[in-house]
Amino acid sequence: MKEEPKKMWTTKKIILAVIAGLAGLIVLSMIASWIYFLVTFKTYHNEEEGVEISYPKTWIVKEHPMQDVIVAFLTPKDNALDTFFENVNLSKYDMSKLPHSTEDYAKIMVDQLLMLFEDLQMTEKTPFLIAGQNGYRMVLRITGEEEKTIIVYAFTLGTMGYNILYVGSNEHLPKHRPLLDMMALTLKVRYLPI
Repeated sequence: MKEEPKKMWTTKKIILAVIAGLAGLIVLSMIASWIYFLVTFKTYHNEEEGVEISYPKTWIVKEHPMQDVIVAFLTPKDNALDTFFENVNLSKYDMSKLPHSTEDYAKIMVDQLLMLFEDLQMTEKTPFLIAGQNGYRMVLRITGEEEKTIIVYAFTLGTMGYNILYVGSNEHLPKHRPLLDMMALTLKVRYLPI
């Protein structure tokens, strides 16, 4: 009779030890992720536009390269033969005269891309939290001569539509995609009415 309670106590100790070990691993992985983030990313801040976003430290920053583009981030060249800069643009659009739900804005973004690229196919449209807002992550593939991938993170805030747009080669997509998700998650927007 005395063996059974002792066996139960030993089983409880093992379960508690396993739970404590798992909790320790989770804490260690969170600390490692935080250190990786600090070492790998810088923060772009633009008070006038009311935005802040983290980006990989090695990427080149170009402010206002085009109308409606707040900032562009260009990847460095891999080598002398690398002729294409993968790039990420953070843009905003006044949606006060147009339907301005996030769903409407996501459709407008895709329609604009379809006008620019003939061989474009959407392969993913996923709800995604961007700047603390419900938005979408859309992945589109350009086929044909030069296969590329476009990833768009789109959401609305008030009467403004915001998007993070990535254009890159399929070759570099696996290493860039987690960085893009991190950029979208770290974006902060202070709504500035027009």
